[in-house]
Amino acid sequence: MSSGKIITFYSYKGGVGRTMAVANVAFLAAMHGAKVLVMDWDLEAPGLPYYFKAFLESTEARTIRNRPGILDLLWRWAQSIDIAKTPRALEDAIKTFSSREYFSSYVIPIGLESDNGGKLDLITAGAVDLADRHPAAYGDVLANFAWPTFFTEQAGGKLLQSLREWAKSEYDFVFIDSRTGMADVAGICTMQLPDTVALCFVLNRQNIEGISGVAGTIRSQAGDDVELFAVPMRVSASGTSEEADAIARGIHEITKAGGLTKEAAVDDFKFNAVRAAPNVPYYEAVVPTLATDPGTDPLLLNYLRLGNRLLRVSMDVPEMDPDWISVIRRRLQPRLATSEYVLNLRSSDPVRATEELGTLIESAADTVLDGGDITEEYVVALVETALVLTKAHESPFEIIGLLRSTLDLLRVVHAEQPEIWRTFLIQVLERYLDISAFFFEEEDELALIEEFDNLLAASTKAVDVFKRAKIRRKAAQIYISLRDHDAANQSIADLVKLLRDLQKHKIENTMMDDLRVMEVETSLLKGDYFDRSGDSLTAFNEYQGGLAKMERLDISEHTLASASLKRVGFDLHSRLVRNLHARGDLMNATKHAVSAAKYSDGQPQMASQFVEFAKIILSSKDVSATVEFCNALFNETNRRLISTLPNYYGRSSRSTIEFINSISGMIDYLLASDHPNLTQISYMVEAVTGLGRILSRRSSMHSLQREAVKESVDHLSLMLSNIQFDPKAIQHLDDSFSFDLHQRRARDIK
Repeated sequence: MSSGKIITFYSYKGGVGRTMAVANVAFLAAMHGAKVLVMDWDLEAPGLPYYFKAFLESTEARTIRNRPGILDLLWRWAQSIDIAKTPRALEDAIKTFSSREYFSSYVIPIGLESDNGGKLDLITAGAVDLADRHPAAYGDVLANFAWPTFFTEQAGGKLLQSLREWAKSEYDFVFIDSRTGMADVAGICTMQLPDTVALCFVLNRQNIEGISGVAGTIRSQAGDDVELFAVPMRVSASGTSEEADAIARGIHEITKAGGLTKEAAVDDFKFNAVRAAPNVPYYEAVVPTLATDPGTDPLLLNYLRLGNRLLRVSMDVPEMDPDWISVIRRRLQPRLATSEYVLNLRSSDPVRATEELGTLIESAADTVLDGGDITEEYVVALVETALVLTKAHESPFEIIGLLRSTLDLLRVVHAEQPEIWRTFLIQVLERYLDISAFFFEEEDELALIEEFDNLLAASTKAVDVFKRAKIRRKAAQIYISLRDHDAANQSIADLVKLLRDLQKHKIENTMMDDLRVMEVETSLLKGDYFDRSGDSLTAFNEYQGGLAKMERLDISEHTLASASLKRVGFDLHSRLVRNLHARGDLMNATKHAVSAAKYSDGQPQMASQFVEFAKIILSSKDVSATVEFCNALFNETNRRLISTLPNYYGRSSRSTIEFINSISGMIDYLLASDHPNLTQISYMVEAVTGLGRILSRRSSMHSLQREAVKESVDHLSLMLSNIQFDPKAIQHLDDSFSFDLHQRRARDIK
């Protein structure tokens, strides 16, 4: 088994640049092809993950503070040992915590664009909230963690040894960012875990004396098992006498008190020094991703030289994909603005403004998650501008992405101040559900529906109760389609109760109309529920009950409620067509097919059921029903349906032939009526002609399929010729299905 090397970066005082050095040397080693792990052992002031957030997708970066880490590992071990009452239980606990799989579960992969096999993994200091048998806040656990008990009564040394063995077997290099001072954690990081300690310090007396004392302690307790390197940091490049004096004092102290040889100390001060740089970024980042010219960047070259010394390798400036670096730099850019700037985005180009606002919103969420402060005014500006832009942008995918980011931000601030942000969260969730309905998986949509419903549940306002009723209706529809009978039944029951509660409120006339429509929809949902449950008779009664409710309603035409009522009426009649036809009642199934057509009002749903209804009507041989059916569908006001039919039935040869034959059969019945409407027939021919144009663009149709389609068209053309129908329309129909002609034209174009 391969044995990697563990390197601890330690500083006696904070603020010397230790964590930045860890991040940069680790990154360079990974880009050089090594398998690298970094662990944040600075439990009092963790900060290592910030250097790698730009390498993560935004969703991963936002959740990094909630990922378990070192403190979780120690705490869970201590709890498990405490409750192990028998030797067997103790053995099982130790076995669990010593497994590769267990330690690996704490690892966060950091994405690198590298072709040489290198990888970079991270273990954080711990989650903000440690969730286990007894959940607790990170700060509380750290403050109360009993280190002496951990070692003397909870066999903590066993855990640390297992962690060390696992890390060395899995990685080429393991970098530890140690806490400062002389605490227990510092001892673990400098003597129990590492093979090498990089002693980081700046050239002042307190740092030099402190680091020398720690070096002496390591040497006296660990002997030569731990290799020591002095790493002077933020060294001035000016060559002044003050600098020379500080260096001489540092070499003297670290050889006298720290146990390093003078030769080694001189070399360390010469080759390990990380010199002060004029343009150190204000935010946490690895230098190679920011350097304008990596080959000459002094800070990058310093870290390369230090890494080569500590790891005993020969690394060069890494070659990095420019597109990848652009992504990282874009994520690193300061991304907070003023409220005024955000509000001005409303009048900017929607495409550019949406992209920029999305970045600002993600940054705001990151800032809040990281414990930063953002004003209420700024968050309100972000949310309100997002809602405006979602109405101006034409791309549903961009709108959905912006709303999703806005929801993430609102969820974060709502968790802290629900009384302030509840209304905004409801507003954005409602907008998100309205726009995104066609892009969700059903389970994802249900999760959002339940979140929305829970936010509204405490309100007794009529408008909120009404919104809950609408969302419970949608939930019932989804549960029915998923055949989750219990959940569907509960959602319908919730809907009925909410509608009953609304009756107690004084509500506006428009809402009252919507309420009445929803009561009819309840019968539709109940019918669907019983139909999916196999109780067709009860389903029939519910559908009939819904129609009876409709007949008692008096809703004004040309209103949204009227349009909804037509849709519900279409659905009720459609369900009854299938219910009755399945039970052999052809006559009544035909009547409801005609009624469904009258309620369809050009709805696309009619296109999907046209052939099914046409077959039922034709099989009834009822000429008057056929005339009524066609009158309802094929007219000037139904242009949308006439253009939708070809798109729907051009999907397969079988559906194409069924559609053409249905049209032919209908026309045959229309001609048998007393006064056949040739204008109506022309609309039907127009639909078939449109189908031919669609098929002409399909090259995958088999020759036998084309012959079958052409045979159906020829039959229709002959029928039209016999009644002296418009010759130009017939010719147009024939040309649209002349596949050979279309192929010749395609070859001519090429």
